[in-house]
Amino acid sequence: MRRNYPWILLAALGLLSGCRETPAPPAAPTTAAAPAPAVVLVVIDTLRADHLGCYGYPRPTSPRLDAFAAGATLHTHAFASSPWTLPSHASLFTGLDPYQHGAHTVLVDGAARERPLADDSLTLAEALQAEGYATAAFAANAALLRPSLNLDQGFDRYYVEATTADRLVPRAIDWLHEHRSEQVFLFLNLMDTHKPYNASPRPGLIDPPPADDGGALLDSLYPRILPANGPLPSTDIARLIDQFDTAIAHADEAIGTLLDALADDGRLDGSLVVVTSDHGEYFGEHHLIEHSKDVYQPALHVPLLIKAPGQAEGRVVEAATSSADTLRLLLAQLPGDLSERVPGRFPPHQLDGALLSENRYSRDKDLNHPDWGHRFRRERTAYIAWPLKYVRSSDGHHELYNLVLDPEESTNLVPTQPDLAADLARALDAHLRDRPAPDHTTTALPKLTFEELQALRALGYIR
Repeated sequence: MRRNYPWILLAALGLLSGCRETPAPPAAPTTAAAPAPAVVLVVIDTLRADHLGCYGYPRPTSPRLDAFAAGATLHTHAFASSPWTLPSHASLFTGLDPYQHGAHTVLVDGAARERPLADDSLTLAEALQAEGYATAAFAANAALLRPSLNLDQGFDRYYVEATTADRLVPRAIDWLHEHRSEQVFLFLNLMDTHKPYNASPRPGLIDPPPADDGGALLDSLYPRILPANGPLPSTDIARLIDQFDTAIAHADEAIGTLLDALADDGRLDGSLVVVTSDHGEYFGEHHLIEHSKDVYQPALHVPLLIKAPGQAEGRVVEAATSSADTLRLLLAQLPGDLSERVPGRFPPHQLDGALLSENRYSRDKDLNHPDWGHRFRRERTAYIAWPLKYVRSSDGHHELYNLVLDPEESTNLVPTQPDLAADLARALDAHLRDRPAPDHTTTALPKLTFEELQALRALGYIR
């Protein structure tokens, strides 16, 4: 549950930046036979799984993550709980789907607003804090991980700065060094692969290197793709992918620096390290660009790598999983009674072997755009019973895909297999009925400050 820690909000360079630090609670005793490991959760914001070498991408964007994956467990079918930051991070932290935790888009007089995580939510940071962990978050998403959205619950230190990975990771390493003798939980959010992509030159990766244009190319593609009334600008999309892949390489190098620091301190082998993303990115698929617009695979298929304490050999898990499952997968790797006691604080997630990804409308700049807003005035829930994916849409345009036979989701099976679609619709109804959501309407929507508005504009969420 939320603890009312003091925090400091800083504004710099027109972007939001925040930091909050409080004394850690007294450490809970742990047994000598099963010491509590350091827990490190890294979220590379907006990273598609299929652009990493360990997921089969031919371009060498991720040598450090590929090497890490060789000694970790790689989940091949990991789904984001939502195609944008706030609800997916809330699912990572609470183990709940967006409709359950309520931290997602709501409409206020026709405008899209972010509803914060409720104060009485139990988060991963709070659960580990109660076990004596020192907890810290270092987040580069200054717009949607801002403290007013309540994702800071349970963190002794919560630092938010709109910056690149090579500048943020050293701050996290300094904190790890300061708490070298303690059991720690570190959450790290990197934004290099989010608009504006960090496309500063990476010698040897792409020749010639792409322009680092601060998001200008991406902005130019909106009116050429989202109206969905003409051919895709393939040449410029390829240039955009070059920028994105360059940004992955920057994030990859910074994660390597973090892993090296843990190794130099003698902590890496015994640490529990998770690397994932909150959502992916569209590059013209389904006439979409960027993210936060729909529940197709380019925005939902994310990497999930989990290295358990002492793990040295790689494993591959093909069972489908979601952001809401990651918390339990992580906690199951804790040693001794921690692996039993801490997960028991959270409700079970998967009741039927299926999972959800949800998009409740879209960002306001798209929802109310005169040329393409009509495409996004709907709520979408994807029910995935691998390999089947049923999409319920509030506008009545439901969809069904077999992701093995049709990974690009090009043929909607609802017209040709209505009975199968009806079966999945009933399964979705049962899934929601068995896991009812609390009433979130009493959660107040925070008033946006000038700095928060600037941060949202900088990331392209509002005009």
